[in-house]
Amino acid sequence: EKDKSSVEGIRTYSKSGFQTYSADIFIDCTGDGDVCAMAGCEFDMGDEENGICQPMSFVSIVGGVKLEDIREYCIHVPDVPYSDAPKLKTWELLSSLGIKLSYTMPFFMPIPGETDRFVFACNHEYHKNGVSAEELTSATLEGRREAFESVRALKRLGGIWKNIKVISTPSYIGVRESRRIHGKYKVTKEDLIEGKSWPNPACHVTFNVDIHFAGGYKNGEVAVKNQGYDIPMEALMAEGFDNLFMAGRCISGDFYAHASYRVMGNTLMMGEGIGRYCARLLAQRG
Repeated sequence: EKDKSSVEGIRTYSKSGFQTYSADIFIDCTGDGDVCAMAGCEFDMGDEENGICQPMSFVSIVGGVKLEDIREYCIHVPDVPYSDAPKLKTWELLSSLGIKLSYTMPFFMPIPGETDRFVFACNHEYHKNGVSAEELTSATLEGRREAFESVRALKRLGGIWKNIKVISTPSYIGVRESRRIHGKYKVTKEDLIEGKSWPNPACHVTFNVDIHFAGGYKNGEVAVKNQGYDIPMEALMAEGFDNLFMAGRCISGDFYAHASYRVMGNTLMMGEGIGRYCARLLAQRG
């Protein structure tokens, strides 16, 4: 419900039936920019050249194996420099067992403080729409099938893998990219290259440009080197509205910038930053 440039309320449907929430300020933290899109904000999706979004990933938690036994298949092992070698070894192992993976850089990653529980990533779902319930469902089903099929194959192999098991899986697949809502400022790859700074930014980003694509992943074009840059509050303000804000991967930016700021550490900072900004704004209004 809106009045010109102001959102007046949001109507939802749940177990409690229809409910309308009214507020002076709304912050869209849906990840997909659902509230902004429903309010009529313009947005972009995918690569500016072809409209293709980065793939979704189904990631599970596995156990029943020991870090000391599968270290060569693990990334981010404490005190071990990062290398893609464990991903290549995991790919070769699963391929030798007849598993045809959608993601060519699968890996195990020890959970901090644990020696027998790991993040296991082996799935990518390409050309799927992150704001389509039907495509999210099909991608989730396929990702879950691939994860369980891989674990069962390793279990049949025996040896160090004889007790491997899936401990938990997500309720639905992880979405890297969907809507990028137009804001009062658009973060661009030029901002990354320049290392652009702003007074009182929503957050400072140092994560690299991480673009996944068919066949593995690439860290953007050679020219796109993240120098560490700020995201201004204006990128979290929906264009055309005076009381609608956002935080998370749906903020205003281009394809390359999004590939850098979309990760959890940055989005958490955005939420805190815009929350404080809006609190001050309400205090000023009395």
